[in-house]
Amino acid sequence: MAPTTINPTTIVAVDMGTTFTSIAWASSSKPDEVTILREWPTADLSNKPGEKHPEGKVDGIRYYQRVPTKLSKTGKWGFDVSDDTPADQVMEWFKLGLYPWARRLTPRQLEFINAGPSPESLVTKFLTSLLGYAKTKMNFKSLPTDFEYVATVPANWTNDSKEKTRTAFHTALRAAGMPSGTIHLLSEPEAAAIYAINEKAERTADTDTKLEVGDTFVIIDAGGGTVDLVIYTITNLKPLKVKEVGLRDGDLAGSAQLNMRFREYLHNRFWCVPGYALLSRNMRERHISPAMAKFEFEASTKRCFTKSSGTHEFPLNLILNNEQAGVYNDKIKVSSDHLEDIFRPTVGIIVKKVNEQQDACPTKPIKAFILVGGFAGSPYLRGEIKQAYIWRKDSQMRAEVPLITPPEPDLAVTRGAIMKGLSLVGDGSLTKVHVVSRKDAPPHGRE
Repeated sequence: MAPTTINPTTIVAVDMGTTFTSIAWASSSKPDEVTILREWPTADLSNKPGEKHPEGKVDGIRYYQRVPTKLSKTGKWGFDVSDDTPADQVMEWFKLGLYPWARRLTPRQLEFINAGPSPESLVTKFLTSLLGYAKTKMNFKSLPTDFEYVATVPANWTNDSKEKTRTAFHTALRAAGMPSGTIHLLSEPEAAAIYAINEKAERTADTDTKLEVGDTFVIIDAGGGTVDLVIYTITNLKPLKVKEVGLRDGDLAGSAQLNMRFREYLHNRFWCVPGYALLSRNMRERHISPAMAKFEFEASTKRCFTKSSGTHEFPLNLILNNEQAGVYNDKIKVSSDHLEDIFRPTVGIIVKKVNEQQDACPTKPIKAFILVGGFAGSPYLRGEIKQAYIWRKDSQMRAEVPLITPPEPDLAVTRGAIMKGLSLVGDGSLTKVHVVSRKDAPPHGRE
């Protein structure tokens, strides 16, 4: 039996991340039938690590649960911006330009953000392309004509940043020809909490590890550009209610930082190659593009690296053998120690934030850490978080706390946003997790 709703409504949720974006929709009359867009236009038909192709793969389509948050100056977007696009034609990480602390960005990030128009116009352009493409995939005949939208934002986004996001989304809806409707903004960790805590409640309903009032969870949303952390305590079981405790926190510690650090590492190794320093930026980027593709794509190096993973080999493009740079047969080997040097600064910030959140609520023992986001699959990140909890700065060892990663952690925010949207248009029967209180916090980094 379908739940009763005030008016049947289509909910569209968009989680626009710094490096990847996802979109989903569902009808309030069929809330369990959630469609997540997994087919994307592309000019690059090569297979990527971890990518699954259904039977009858159509040329020009990439099958993946998210799309790169990327534009080119020639008007392309997402996967259609191929790996061999000249570096000075690529615009990415522009979402970071909406942040009030953009002055803290690295020169490489600022280089991409400043490569085109204002960040607001780039966000609007990307959302227009995304929504316009999604429109071609929606079966409007089977969807309610009333639409409402949920757009997710970082936990500590200022009111000004929120207003810029809402304006960009509204403009993009009109430009894409999508039905008008209310635009709701939802913090990314809150969306993740709604999905992850509900997922845990459903999985433990028939076990001896059921949820209890007072259970406290740390939500760690580790994405491409930022990490956001929030602590929630369960205050009621039926219906399931959670209360936010402590302050939301976060920082510029996303997996994109690893990409930039690896890029710098490669360029530094090749500086000894005769003539390399004289090459244009585009040519240097072309040389390392195969290595960057292997490192960046989430099912590859970033997803599998551990301290004991040994040496990794990366392909190169058009670089001759060079003993000093360690290049043989257009390939370069990178030791696990050097890769850990690339991971350690970013992961160290995340671990520091986890410890700070625990210190903020010393009277509430942590029941579990819930790790979501595109960086959640990193075994190195997971191991460092576990160790940081077991061995605190006072060197006192304590019992291990579970580190939970729900299915498809990179879609946790999108799924939670759909659940939140459905709860807003119904009579209450579609609300699976009530978030009963929230506290505001200063911008990322607690400046």
